[in-house]
Amino acid sequence: MSRSDRRVLVIGGGLAGMEAARRLDRAGYRVVLVEQAARLGGNAANLSRLYPLGNSASELLEEKLRQLSQSGAEVRTGARVVAASREDWGFRVTVTDDQGKTDEIEISAVVAATGFEYFDVRSYGEYGCGIYPGVVSGMELESHLREGNLSGLGLDRDRKATVAFIQCVGSRDRYKGQAYCSRICCMYATRQARQVRELLPGSRVYVFYMDVRAAGRGCEEYYQEAMQKSQVYYLRSRPSKVFPMEERLLLRFEDTLMGTPGELEADLVVLTGAMLPSPGNRELASLFGVQLDGDGFFCSQDLSQPLRAGERVFFAGAAGFPVNTEEAMIQGAAAAGAVIEYLDGLINSTEL
Repeated sequence: MSRSDRRVLVIGGGLAGMEAARRLDRAGYRVVLVEQAARLGGNAANLSRLYPLGNSASELLEEKLRQLSQSGAEVRTGARVVAASREDWGFRVTVTDDQGKTDEIEISAVVAATGFEYFDVRSYGEYGCGIYPGVVSGMELESHLREGNLSGLGLDRDRKATVAFIQCVGSRDRYKGQAYCSRICCMYATRQARQVRELLPGSRVYVFYMDVRAAGRGCEEYYQEAMQKSQVYYLRSRPSKVFPMEERLLLRFEDTLMGTPGELEADLVVLTGAMLPSPGNRELASLFGVQLDGDGFFCSQDLSQPLRAGERVFFAGAAGFPVNTEEAMIQGAAAAGAVIEYLDGLINSTEL
């Protein structure tokens, strides 16, 4: 039996899933990529720029879509896995699409690249998102950054506005959110803050943070440039509440370095939400007979195989924990390599 006789299922059409599918196809395996949404790209399709280079998210995504289209991978959008049974040779999987068409396919391995979803920042009622005009989530701001202006938020280029970012909304909060740090929020808020300063040169931009975690190549430098070149102000603090004023917002906080209370009048308050595991992870884990960690992410039980969740089941990208776009692609490639090594071993042992 050759590689072309083996089919691999990739679940999720974000950057990690597309990279895994492309590399598996290039290695000679038959690939079926299933994406629940109507289009590929995952969360990356909603971004304007990427950190720390500031390059265009859409240009990266277009290149990855082009590469995938040139491969032989079978792509099914608007589809999801609804059943799976384990066999000696792999899995018998049932896939259904938005039109109600159901198909049964036989696969030798599966890669879960299910991505993530954002925490609903409206659950922190003290900040007023969804209640007060001028309080938005980071992803709501992102949609305006993609357009290249903030006029839709009532902020014109000539206006000397004050913008406040509140970090860790839903992260590092075991009572109302998630106990874990979502890893990339500090940096994506830093990137957004710098873009706001570009679009509104006369603005004053503040970031209210617990701790700045700028881990990763070029990230500390990017954060330092935000303060020194973009003149973004960082305040170590605990924001307590946002109050509406006649035309502005009043943010009350505790300065945790000085141990003193403070207030800031702002025109826009941006809530940086946590990254949560995909809600479909639990169903998929049950279907394929693997375990998730306590937070709902795919995980490995063997540190020597970090992207293997179980027999014939692999994962990549934010399916395993929050990652940035570069890490998602790296893990997609790594998961493909792990699948190739595993299936090649089976093929070789069969041929002996």
